[in-house]
Amino acid sequence: MDRRTFLALPSIGLAAEPEGQFVAEAKFYEKLPNKKVKCKLCPRECVVDDRERGYCGVRENRGGTYYTLVHSRVAAANVDPIEKKPFFHVLPGALAFSVATAGCNVNCKMCQN
Repeated sequence: MDRRTFLALPSIGLAAEPEGQFVAEAKFYEKLPNKKVKCKLCPRECVVDDRERGYCGVRENRGGTYYTLVHSRVAAANVDPIEKKPFFHVLPGALAFSVATAGCNVNCKMCQN
């Protein structure tokens, strides 16, 4: 492949992708008065003001509508033994498909992520 062919290929990097393609209205939230929302995705149940984000940093209130900023933006995908999961006792010996995006709702002292 010569240099001209390489330059003609579409860019795959994050800078080339429009950020809007990863923004979508979030699920699991409740609209509150004064353009506030209450996130219902995790036990923290953040109450988020207009133009603010919840604790995880990846969901944003825009005018009283909650949006996820990482829709379809997978950071990691893996098939693991179910014993590594919190529901390991459900089907011992089975496999579990794990998908992760940016954002976290906990503050683990020894986090490797």
